[in-house]
Amino acid sequence: MLPSPEDDFLLDESSVLAFLADCEVENEAAVQPSISATSTPTQCDALTPTWSDSSSSVSSPDKAPAKKSWRQRRKEEVLHLREVVKQLSTELERLKMAAGVHSTLPNAIETAPKFVQRAQAGHKTEASIMWEKIAGRQSMLRQSSEEENAKLREAVTHHIQQAKSLQRAIKRKLREDMISSSLDFIKRNRLNTRGMTPPLDSKEVFDKLLAGIDSVYHGVDEFFEHAGMHTLSCPGRRNNTAISRVSKGTFVEFLDSYALPFDVRQTTSAIWTPEEDRSVNDSLCFLQSFTAGNNTQMQSMAFAFTMEGIDFRVVMRSVTRKYTENGRTVFIKRTLIQPIYEEMSISLIETSRQVLKRGDLSALGPTTVMQTHREATIHGDLTILDGTKYPTLDIGVKNWEDNITRYNNRVEDQLIRALS
Repeated sequence: MLPSPEDDFLLDESSVLAFLADCEVENEAAVQPSISATSTPTQCDALTPTWSDSSSSVSSPDKAPAKKSWRQRRKEEVLHLREVVKQLSTELERLKMAAGVHSTLPNAIETAPKFVQRAQAGHKTEASIMWEKIAGRQSMLRQSSEEENAKLREAVTHHIQQAKSLQRAIKRKLREDMISSSLDFIKRNRLNTRGMTPPLDSKEVFDKLLAGIDSVYHGVDEFFEHAGMHTLSCPGRRNNTAISRVSKGTFVEFLDSYALPFDVRQTTSAIWTPEEDRSVNDSLCFLQSFTAGNNTQMQSMAFAFTMEGIDFRVVMRSVTRKYTENGRTVFIKRTLIQPIYEEMSISLIETSRQVLKRGDLSALGPTTVMQTHREATIHGDLTILDGTKYPTLDIGVKNWEDNITRYNNRVEDQLIRALS
């Protein structure tokens, strides 16, 4: 029995639908039709004045109808076209499912039943074969365009993140320039640092600071767990000074978490080999650096320091040890801080635990989470000091926190400059 003309038509229709399966438009795509200034008004534009005239005649007959802006008309047209796209996509999906069609890509797996495929192959016309080739090429072009669009979106995100980092660096530079006018006044009134020589007991101090530093490293994970570092948001900072003074007798305690759009290796290099800080050159009395192997640095320095109009001289001796692990780096640093002013005879010992670990992979690439815990204990009797002559402890805590911010910014600025 020969097939009827109606059966031939249905088979040809099913074959054509198989070629157009990938020509549907995404429901949520941003539709932006280009309409010339001389094009005829759309149906929405034609209906809108009629509705406006009728409503205006009822509410205020003497007032001219408000004309919709070009942006409003374009928005309404886009919304209308999106609704049309949804309806057409739904109809296309229904017809595809009825014909057993799922893709027009040349390498797509046929999902229609065998008898349907055989019937389609037997009744393909020359026109249907031509449309099949056209649909296949269009599907491949669309797939290539989607991949290219994804790459372009990722590149745009990368440039936006870089622009934000540069913007932060520019803002910090502007803040520094704003206070440059007061540098001459500071130089005229700073503490006279002539005649100050490096202390002679630095070796003994370094040995004491290094004692037990490996034990601090071995217990850093347990220490962070107990301190609640895992509960700190990134970026984020927590000041535990008030609680720690009562419970542990510490002078200051800070937890800090900071994210950098660079990998752990780059961040480790920036911290281990910092650039010269020229902003402290004018107040620096002396600076001595020593190394012991590839993982230990020692430093002795003194500088002038002003707080609430009082000029100090501060002598600092610090030791830093680096521990490299699989995927992260740990820095343990101890510093002896000795402020010098009249009869003041107090000192502070700061212990810094810093962990650099891989962060979540972003559109920019690898990131590094820099988690730091800083605490300082004070040695000496503060009660014998005249409170009217010295700054309050709260001022010292605020300065400590500002130093943490400056440290994070300095590391980030150095990493950005390394890219240029």
